[in-house]
Amino acid sequence: MKRTTAKELLEKLKEGTITNEERKLLEAWYDHYVEMAQPLDDVATFVNDMKKLDKAFPFTPITAPAPFYKLMSFRISAVAAIILVILGIYLIRLQQTPQLKADQLVQNEISPGGQGATLTLGNGQKINLNAIDKGNISLEAGIQITKTQDGQLTYTIQGKEQGPNEVHTLSTAKGETFALILPDKSKVWLNAASSLTYNTTPIEKGQRKVTLTGEAYFEVAKDSKHPFIVASQNQQVEVLGTSFNISAYPEVSSLQTTLVEGSIKLSAHHGNITDTKIMTPNQQATIQNGRIQIDEIVANDVIAWKEGYFLFASESLESVMEKIARWYNVPVVYDNPALKKETMLGTMSRHEQLSKVLDIMERIGIAKFDVNERVIHVRNK
Repeated sequence: MKRTTAKELLEKLKEGTITNEERKLLEAWYDHYVEMAQPLDDVATFVNDMKKLDKAFPFTPITAPAPFYKLMSFRISAVAAIILVILGIYLIRLQQTPQLKADQLVQNEISPGGQGATLTLGNGQKINLNAIDKGNISLEAGIQITKTQDGQLTYTIQGKEQGPNEVHTLSTAKGETFALILPDKSKVWLNAASSLTYNTTPIEKGQRKVTLTGEAYFEVAKDSKHPFIVASQNQQVEVLGTSFNISAYPEVSSLQTTLVEGSIKLSAHHGNITDTKIMTPNQQATIQNGRIQIDEIVANDVIAWKEGYFLFASESLESVMEKIARWYNVPVVYDNPALKKETMLGTMSRHEQLSKVLDIMERIGIAKFDVNERVIHVRNK
């Protein structure tokens, strides 16, 4: 088999253009692996086998349609890429064959989140962007606000004269995500349960400043004379033009800033103490009690949410379930709190029904998941 064949066959399978002969070839490879490695029964053996398989048979993951008009190249680590292939085929099989799992998850089916947000204008008016198809939303302080056909919010300065500065806030609820282009042409993707507050004047007091609660990915327009500053929960990020991700949910004890390209100056504040670090690409800063810890990572793995995936690389079950709870807008209850410390490795689409995501996780063997009246119960296996 040629090195690109598996990728091509998976793309054809997803698009519905695969032939019977090609389908048999793809399923034969999958059946052979399952028989030999049994990946969903033994995670350690699975990961080891995936490393060996990756050397001889590299794959490129299939990306889901992006909410923004131009997808950034999505690269994940070799092991996670192979896991995506395995789980991708497995999900398709779930759609095509009867499920043996108990009916409880299906009976309590919960759909994934989607595009949606609320825009609060300077005068306090709130606009539900879900109720607007496309077109002009408002002309305020010399700024034209438009929702484009592909569902993003765009700010455009009208003429040379600009009125007084206004403060706007774009917020997403649980189960919502949205993208916007700020007046300075910087691009921002907001994850679920997040908000971004910003000025309608591109430059205010010599800088471009926004305030974030929750999680967002930024592609900052270059401007060497006017720094772009993101303030969030006792930390400040200062850049001139670069791409980075910030996760600053109030309910989470630590803040994480991940640099994709360029460089950023990160400052953490705790009482009278300020810690400052300069970050380079593929570094992640974690802040706790005002102290910054820098780790080397694969930065694009962190923005998998923007590309339509959950990506968990030896992540605690507690952190995994927090992300799932925000996206599906459901609470999570643990029968045994010790389960929160279990770790999980894998990649799954954020476009799947909740039952399929939980079914995959349950087969990995960490815990058992039940859904009752929109509440996820995490139990011992």
